[in-house]
Amino acid sequence: MKDKRPRNLGIGQILAYQLPIQGIASILHRATGLFLFLSIPLLLCLLQQSLASPDTFSALKSVLSNVFVKLVIFGILAAFVYHLLAGIKHLIMDCGHAETKTGSRLAAQTTLALTVIIMAALGVWLW
Repeated sequence: MKDKRPRNLGIGQILAYQLPIQGIASILHRATGLFLFLSIPLLLCLLQQSLASPDTFSALKSVLSNVFVKLVIFGILAAFVYHLLAGIKHLIMDCGHAETKTGSRLAAQTTLALTVIIMAALGVWLW
């Protein structure tokens, strides 16, 4: 008798499995949400330092010119932009649009494409 219960896949099996673009978009949405949540202490620390005094604000401006710091800021901005666009996509889908397989594929592709375009513009602005 064949067991028809669903299986829980290990991480190695998940990585070997070819996910559709909708699955990749969903995993990215969750990962960017976690990354944004974990970056909140860093962002609050930067805000606190920038508001402490004019001297710390000018010192913080010089730190933000570092390439590594710019890459971290770029990563946080990329996560924010993708998470925002994917959230808007979910809201649109909750209203009954793009619920078919082709519609959800197009929505995921559009979300990823818009993220790349916006991140290119933000990269030019940041550097």
